[in-house]
Order: sequence, then C-alpha cells, then structure tokens
Amino acid sequence: MTPPIVTTIAFKFPAHARAGEAPLLLLHAPDGRELIRVAVRMAGADPVQREWDDVRQNYLRWAGPDGTTAVLEATVAVAPTADMRDTVPRTTTVGVPLALLGDGPHAVCVRIDRARMDLIVDGRLIDENWLCGFLPAQPVAQSGVTVWPRALSDAELGLQPEAGVVCGAIPGSEIQYWAPPGHNRWLGDTMMFQDGARLHLLYLIDRRHHGSKGGAGAHQVAHLSTTDLRSWEVHPLAVTIDAPWETCGTGGMVRHDGRWFMIYGIHTDRTARPERVDSGKQTPLPCAFDRLTGLPMGTVISVSEDGFHFRKSGELVHPAQNPSVFPHPDGGFALFAGYGAEGLYRSDDLRHWRLVNRDALPQGERSPTRNTTECICHLAWNGWHYLWGGRTGFWMARRFEGPYWSPDGRDADAVVTPRWDIYDGLWVPMAAPLADGRRILSGWLEDRTCWAGRLVLRELIQEPDGMLAMRWPAEVVPPSVPTDVPRWKPDPWPRCLTATPGRAAWTAADNLPEEYLIEVDITPAPDAGAYALVFGGTGDLVDGCELRLDPHRKEAQWSTPAAGKPAPHVPTPGEIFATPEGRKPLHLQKSTNLPFQGRDFAITGVEGLDRPLTVRVLVVQDRKSGTTIIDAEIGGRRTMITRRRGLVGRRLHLVATAGTVTFGRPVVRVLAIDLCENASRTRW
Repeated sequence: MTPPIVTTIAFKFPAHARAGEAPLLLLHAPDGRELIRVAVRMAGADPVQREWDDVRQNYLRWAGPDGTTAVLEATVAVAPTADMRDTVPRTTTVGVPLALLGDGPHAVCVRIDRARMDLIVDGRLIDENWLCGFLPAQPVAQSGVTVWPRALSDAELGLQPEAGVVCGAIPGSEIQYWAPPGHNRWLGDTMMFQDGARLHLLYLIDRRHHGSKGGAGAHQVAHLSTTDLRSWEVHPLAVTIDAPWETCGTGGMVRHDGRWFMIYGIHTDRTARPERVDSGKQTPLPCAFDRLTGLPMGTVISVSEDGFHFRKSGELVHPAQNPSVFPHPDGGFALFAGYGAEGLYRSDDLRHWRLVNRDALPQGERSPTRNTTECICHLAWNGWHYLWGGRTGFWMARRFEGPYWSPDGRDADAVVTPRWDIYDGLWVPMAAPLADGRRILSGWLEDRTCWAGRLVLRELIQEPDGMLAMRWPAEVVPPSVPTDVPRWKPDPWPRCLTATPGRAAWTAADNLPEEYLIEVDITPAPDAGAYALVFGGTGDLVDGCELRLDPHRKEAQWSTPAAGKPAPHVPTPGEIFATPEGRKPLHLQKSTNLPFQGRDFAITGVEGLDRPLTVRVLVVQDRKSGTTIIDAEIGGRRTMITRRRGLVGRRLHLVATAGTVTFGRPVVRVLAIDLCENASRTRW
C-alpha cells in the first residue's frame, strides 16, 4: 500500500492583507491541479456560507472595529479513497478570524499528516480539521513558500505548550461551564470513572459543533482528572484519529488486570461505503483489525499502563458504536449497547461479550420518554442502581440487571418508578462516585441548538426512598464578592407581593452586574400561586428569561415572558410525549421544550415550593458563543440551566402571579473571575 502523502507548508502572512483580493497562496500538484489555497475573505457576506461562518467556525463572534469579520482560511483538495462515500467532501478547510491574530505579520503553517490538517500561526495551534481521504499529490513549492514533504513535529514547529489540549491544570473555580480552548472548539459527551482517590473525566472534544470531517464529527477523546474537584489536571488525548474513516463515539473507562482500558465506539458508517464496513456482526469476536473483511465499525479498545497514556489495541470487540461499559456488581463487566446494537451484555475480559437481556431498557415508541439506548450511564449507590439515557430516560432498580421497566405490566410490582425526572437542561449526563462517598454528575450545555457546548457539574443527593436530587458542587461554585447593587426602592424588606385577579405583582431593579450570583429567600403564603424571578427584559416584564416556580403543580420552568405578562405554561416532557408529535422517535420530534435542549423547559416533582426556600442563580456571559448562561439551584435539591442568545440579565424582576409571596432582600455577588473569557483557555 502506498504511504499517504504528508506535507507542511510555511509562509509569512502580510500585515495588511485584505479580503476579496487574490489568494495569498495557491499551490498546485505537478500535473497542474490545485491542491492548497490560502485566502482572506469576509465572513458573513455570503448567505451560502452563513452557517459555516456563524455556527460551525464561530467566526462572527470576533468582528473588527468596523463590525466586519475578516478571516484567514486554508483549503485543501482531498481525493477520497475507494472506501469513502460519494457524499464525503472533496475539500477540507481550516481558518481563524483575523481579530484573534492581532497585528501582523504572522508566521503561518499548514500541516497535513495522514487524516489530519492543522493551521498553526505564530507557534499556536489555531484550527484543525480531518480529511475524508488523502492529499492526492505533494504540492510544488513557489516563491515565498517553504514546503516540506513531511509533517513537521510539534517541536520542529515550535508549537507553544499552551496551544491545543495539552498537559496542565484547570482550577476548580474555572471548571464549571468550561470548554476546551479554541474559537470553534467545544466539549461533547463526558465519561467518568473513579479510580481510588482520582476521578477521571473523559470527553469527546469537538470542533465546529459536529461539523468537522464533512459533518462526521471527527471526535477524539480528551482527558481530565481530579482528586478534590478543586484542581483539574489536563492529560494527553486518550484516543486520537489516525485514519480517513475514523471518528469516535461515547464509551467508558475501566480497570482490569492492573491496566486501564478505554472502551469506545467508532462511527465508520458516517464516512465509508456500507459494503466496505465490517461491524463484527458476521465476524467472530474478538477480531483484530487485520482479520476484518472491511473497515472496522463498533466497539474498540485502547489500553494504558498508567491510566494517562493510551494505545489502540487494534481489536473490534462488539458491534455497538456507542457502548457504555461498567464493572458488574457480581464480577466482570457489563455493556449497554447503543447505535448499531441494543441490549445488556456481560464479559469477564472486555473482549468476549454475551447477551444477557436484549430488552433491558425500553426505547423509541415503547418508552414513555422516547429515549434511545445509546450513551447509557449506570450508577450504584446504597443498594440502588440508576440508569440515564443520553437525552431522555431515567430509571432506578434494586438489582443491576433490573427490571427497570415493565413493557407489558407483568413486572409492575418489581419496577420502581422515580418520582421525577432529573434531567435539568444537560445532554448525556454521566455520574460517578467520589473518594469521599459523594456522587458527581457531568454533562454538557448545548450551544445554539448545536451538538457540544460547555461542561456542567452537579452533586447528586440521595433521598431516603432512593430518589436522586441535585445541587451545585461547592468546590466549583465560582468565587464572588459582595456588591451593594442593585439598589432596590422602596424599602423596607422583606418585600411582600400580593397579586390581584388577572394582574401579577412585581418589583424590579436595574443595573445588576453583567455576571453575578444572586441568592433570594422566598416564603409563599398558603394562597400563593406561581412566583418567578425574571432576568433581563425592559419595562413591565417584556422579554427576558423567567424562572417560574409553581407550588400547586410542583413544577419549575424556564420560559420567556412577553407583552408585559408572565410567561405561559411550558409543557413538561410527559405532556410533550403524550401528543401525536411526541410519539415520534426522539430525533424526529420538533419540540423545543425538551429539557436536554437547555432552552424553555419544565421539570416536575419539585417539592417544597409551598414552603420557605432559597433560590440561587448564576448569570454568566459566554462571549465565545455570544450567549448568556443562567443556572439555578432551587431549595438546594433541584437544578435547572438554560442558555439565552442576546440576553444581558442586568435587570431583575421578582414576581407573584397569584396570592401573596414574600421575598427577602436579594443578595447579589459579582463573579470574581471571567469564567467564559479566560484568555488562556478560550482565545486559543
């Protein structure tokens, strides 16, 4: 087999390059075909490229002084292999807004190494993408451009230590709402594993909201760990992409025979022709890659001797492309299969899996939550076993193997139904124990209705009946300092608001900080109806974002008020799934009110809203995405998080919609750090 063509080109980017001019660089193959084009253009000007500019590359967040966004882009022609689908892109592009580079000139390198393409500016990794194919020829050098017929190493390029995902540390005060560095880089599905005193948090590192590699995702597995939640170490990537057909799915980390194993899926069907894929369904398992009849697709293994440096084993062990692997309470390991297979499997060696129960969990129309069976999380705690689905679905049982549900009602007496669903605005929640006996949950907050976003952590609380509640982990609450704003008028406090029929009672304050933590003690009277905190907005409750608490329905909701009135009722997941639209498979539903989307949604079974309680809310500006994150903790037992575009929550309303509600004086604290704009983490 002919080795893939690799190359590195380097040139000087001039200080005053202008959009719309001829390409800065145009390199050809020996036969005259165009291979590499480097140019400056104006992002947002072409409607055809609007999604690429605004969402995928996130260029428009970095406009220049004149309001326009000039970008530097490098595009490479790609020749697909015989295995690739006809639909895979014939070009691969990387780029950066010029506003992030500062004044020129700049040293620019484009490095193509097998399936990967890097844009490196002034020794910093600025952008990366992955090829669905290969570079068809070595480019011919031209004046002012240096061409190496190989991929220069990081050391040869003088790559700065802080560039990309590298070894280092992240303070616990910055880990909440954290995202990997880079103007277009985000955090996807997390996977957690407790190993003695250390908690490992692995995640799918994302560029372009799943838009890399022509929409295949091209996700690799990144790795953080902590022993106390207060300091997080950043480790080398646990899994990298090394082939044109490769992109990673969710999995899990376990320990076996003194070594660490990363069990994960590869989604080869996103890039390769179906007839060139071998999922292992017709092949005895385990199956080394070199014994496959086609490209591997399904569950694979990476192995580590120290828990931090992994190597691929070259084995396909199961057809599931999103496997969830956990130690089995009775010994050995369990695998919940999703995407390409389904059911619960067991193994003693992580390589030979036997089916235990194909119907361990409901899915689709058989399930009241329309969940899929991929990205399952299992947590054992004090004799209880809990399962989460990727976007919907929460179950609890006394035995690991269930039953968690009753498909026909025959096991109804054995099935424990949770009192409420604990999805609070996050995608793919994953939970794990801490060394001190507590339990932590991680997930990601969606960005602009796109896959991947920012990391969010929760601490789980186990109720006497086994039900789980959630609160903010104390170690990751951002540091804050008191402030005397806003100045509420008139006094005195506490403020007693009594609504009249058809008219809400409210009080408001302006000039809150841009980012803050607010704490309010609330005492509803016996006749009280729903009450709310409204962030942002102008005048009498116009627009803004409303946290509405309803003691009679035992519901809380994020919603959007309008026309000077409190927001209407937001349908709960149960109400959504009861509609004809809600009976469709989850990926076909059009509702924007499902909790995992992190917009307007409602949660049920919120107890204690008819008694005195404390509500805490964090308002954080995410300048990287141009949105505002609003995260609430209700009574220390339930959490809800939402993301708003174009909202600055510097105005606050306290509202009673019916009856009488007493609000204590809100305590406002200014965040002491800029969580989402730490230059060392989000700029690059």
